[in-house]
Amino acid sequence: MNQIEIERQEAEEGAEEEPQFEEKLNEKIVPQYAIVLESDDATLTQKAKDLAPEVRDGTHLDDPGMVRRLKEYRARNNDESSLKDFFTGAIGYPNVLVVDATAPTEEQLAKMREIIEQKGKPCCINMITVEDNKFL
Repeated sequence: MNQIEIERQEAEEGAEEEPQFEEKLNEKIVPQYAIVLESDDATLTQKAKDLAPEVRDGTHLDDPGMVRRLKEYRARNNDESSLKDFFTGAIGYPNVLVVDATAPTEEQLAKMREIIEQKGKPCCINMITVEDNKFL
């Protein structure tokens, strides 16, 4: 072995391994279903621009902020790993429903209402009413 190979081997032996985290779902907070809004960056940026100025003021909804945040989101949610994949693994493919966010708002809301009527009202912390408890 030459000196470079010896140093490389020593470095590999001395390198600390990255900690491995076990993914564990808390069944008490896993949703019954998830609604995924999908859209392209241009549509999302335009929707942010269409918000009233008083809503956007003091936020990152300006052009540079949107570009930065969307770039980070796309990097974290790629073909290999995404929130949609996470929820599909957690609650199953039939329970992850996609709504096209490029569609007009009325169509998006109609689709979400349809999903809620089919799947039932989401049961989450602080959303269960007295009537829900009576029903349950």
